[in-house]
Amino acid sequence: MSYQYIFRWSVVVLPLMLVGTACAQSNSNNVDSLREVKRIATETFLDSSMPTARRLRAAENLGYPEDSTFVAMLRIGTDKSEDDAIRLVALKKHRYDEGYFKAVLAIVADKTESGALVSGLIDDISRRTTFRQPAEMRQQLQEAFRSVLDDSRPAVRLSAYRTLVSAHDAAAIDRLVESLRSGQNIPIPLPDAIELLDVDGSTKHIGTLRPYLENPDPAVQEQVARALAVDPQSRQVIVGLANNIETPVAVRVNALRAL
Repeated sequence: MSYQYIFRWSVVVLPLMLVGTACAQSNSNNVDSLREVKRIATETFLDSSMPTARRLRAAENLGYPEDSTFVAMLRIGTDKSEDDAIRLVALKKHRYDEGYFKAVLAIVADKTESGALVSGLIDDISRRTTFRQPAEMRQQLQEAFRSVLDDSRPAVRLSAYRTLVSAHDAAAIDRLVESLRSGQNIPIPLPDAIELLDVDGSTKHIGTLRPYLENPDPAVQEQVARALAVDPQSRQVIVGLANNIETPVAVRVNALRAL
């Protein structure tokens, strides 16, 4: 091997080796740095003596908790002396297991819990539940959510209806349809009720929805105009909403989409 070849090799290859070594060292430092951030965030969040705002900021850097952290998360989530915002984050960060499942069901069943906490947990467990879950577990959830359809806390009712109607639950849908037909004791805000019937399938609820197309509330008209796009009898009214320059913009947009 000539000295000239060795020289060329050293000029080209050695710098690349040095760069690779530097990159590896940098990656290692980054991993260590992230671990340290996670460690500090975990300690801060689990420390009940820390201010709530600081603990919530720390939660953003928790990452996926260690097994030992899950135990502490469950304890915090079920501790009524903790701030509800902290409890909600703790349970949302918890893995979907039997402990989490039982804790959420117990909180949903407790009428003394805050509406924000219960509503947040209903939304969370609904997102995490799939049809692959055991039938018994799905039935327990269904019964728990049905039990709060008449709850005194508005946020809880809304989350329960959203979850059940989105899953085409007959009991929740029947209650909603009955209240809309009578126009009395509608359990959730009217725009949300109409949107949920649209989610269930507006073709099944055309007769229930038609009377609301001329409702004076733009938020209601907006939802109904979109839901009744499949209804030939509503077309003339929808065209009128779309053409009227005095119609609120959101209503006109949905009316145009329905045509």
